[in-house]
Order: sequence, then C-alpha cells, then structure tokens
Amino acid sequence: MQNVQPRATLRVIAEQAGYHYSTVSLALREHPRIPATTRNRIRKIAEAMDYRPDAALSALCAYREQKLPAHRQSTIAWLTNHQTASQWQRSACNRDYFAGASMRAAERGYTIECLWLAEAGINGRRMSQILWARGIQGILLPPQERICSIDLDWDKLSAVTFGYTLVQPRLNLVSNHDYRTMGMLFAELQRRRYRRVGLVNLRDHHRSHRDIISFSNRHFYRGGEEPPELERMAAERAPEVYRAMWGVNEWTVTGSLRGWDVRPRLHELHVPTLVIRGRHDLSTDSISRTLVEGIPNTREVVLEESSHTPVLEETDRYLDVVGGFLLEVEGAS
Repeated sequence: MQNVQPRATLRVIAEQAGYHYSTVSLALREHPRIPATTRNRIRKIAEAMDYRPDAALSALCAYREQKLPAHRQSTIAWLTNHQTASQWQRSACNRDYFAGASMRAAERGYTIECLWLAEAGINGRRMSQILWARGIQGILLPPQERICSIDLDWDKLSAVTFGYTLVQPRLNLVSNHDYRTMGMLFAELQRRRYRRVGLVNLRDHHRSHRDIISFSNRHFYRGGEEPPELERMAAERAPEVYRAMWGVNEWTVTGSLRGWDVRPRLHELHVPTLVIRGRHDLSTDSISRTLVEGIPNTREVVLEESSHTPVLEETDRYLDVVGGFLLEVEGAS
C-alpha cells in the first residue's frame, strides 16, 4: 500500500512550535492578540509542514458553534464559454489569472475546478443545476472569447469576473491597473539600482488627443461642426465593450476581434451588394477592393466629398444612391 503522510493539524504544529493549539489557530488567522514575531514563526513552521486549511472542516466547526451558515463549500468554479474547453489557456493573461487564483484558493483551503459552458447539452439552466447539486457557490469568470452574456441562477452564487468581456450580468469586476502596475515596476527597478532602463511600447499608445482629432476630421467626419448624431453616438458609446472587442484605439487591435477574418468566405454571399464609401474614408481603395472583388454581383459607389460618414456629409447624394439601388434590386426580383 502507498505510504500516505498524515495531514498536518493545528495540534501537530503546536507541538512543533511549543505553543498551545489555540495560540496556533489565532496566529494563522493573523489575530492581533498574538505578537507579530510569534505569528511569523508559527506561519513558517506551518508552511514547512505544508499545512493547508480544510474549508469543509471549518464549515463543520462553524456550524456546530452556530457562528457561520452551514453551506460553506470547498470548490470554486472557473467558468469559461470558449469554443473548446481548453481554449482559454491560449491567453497568457488567463493562465496568469488562473495560477494566481489557484494559489490564493489553496491558501484559503479551496480548490478551483474548470467548468465549460459550451459543452454539449449544457446551458445556463443546466449549469446552475450542476453547481447547486455539487454545492459550488463561488464562481470566477476569466476573460471570455468574445463579448457575451451568461445566464445562470446568480441569486445563489457569489461571482467575480475578470476584464470587460461579460456584458450581463454586471458583476464585481477586477482588471489590471496599468498606471499602478507601471508604478510598481519602476519602484522595483529603483530597488534593484538599475540606472539605464529601456521601455518598449507601441507608438500608437502615445498618439496625442490632438492627433486623433486631426485624423478624425480628415477621415471620419469632414463636415465641420459635429452634428447631433455624432454627439449622441459619443454619449451612448460603451468604451468597455469597444476595448474588449477591439482595443485601446483604432490602430491597436488587442480585443476579441483580433485575428477575426472572413475574407475567404466573401464569395458565399449571393445577393446584390452595394459598397458605398467616401473618397477620404477609413475604408481605403484596397479595403474596398477586397469587398468588390470578393463578393459576387457587387457595385461600388464613392462619394467624393465624404469620409467615413457619408450619410451625414453628403446626405442627399447618399440617400439617392441607396434608394436607387434598392429600387433597382426590388424591380429585378
């Protein structure tokens, strides 16, 4: 038979440290009644003995003493909704999140189990039943593959989401704090007495607000004073969704649409198609050519005085072109 080492208990640690087990219990909970030097010594002994709290045992003790509710579980779900069960691991950020969460969960006497929402036969209702039947009440939701909503019986769960890919429900959220991260980085560099430090970053992150406005005035809207339609768009825009799907700006694609490409499938469209754009559009000649040459039965119209919003810049001309196209298509059908 395999030689199984007995689990380290508070009494075993107390015997090793030379204290009463109640002192050890208080010390491992960082109780201020125990001097800091004693707490540190006991904690080091516990770590050397590979001591881990038993969440189920803690729940039982709390129940017997009527201090905490009985339903205190030892498993936390790591819930993903990717195309495959392991696809979330392709992201280095997700792997780091999982490693950190697993380490912290182990310190508190919990384990993390990966659950996959896209598995055959699984939907929100079925997953809620599984979680409830297994007594899992804690949920961690890493960044998902795409912007999404997840429908679970959230009233029975305690959940935290990472990043901005989950639109509904609105849960407690954690994300990287770039400013604080850079502060920590430079503090560590200073501690190590580095003098010559290089920072490599994409130039796009340093585009000034003035540059972006200038670019927009040339290639997004060339009509002068901003119309009410664009003001409303800016007011109702959801920046967290934009960042999650696209990135920090138009030139830096870091979101879920990175790598998304359907150009090889354009030939599958078999309906009359109108490609309408402005001469100064973000959609350049080469971009438009991809659509015109890739989609059968396609017509292109370029509005000479417009950029990306011809419906606002040359409204009458735009409506004439679209209206004429629709009349022609409907007459031929």
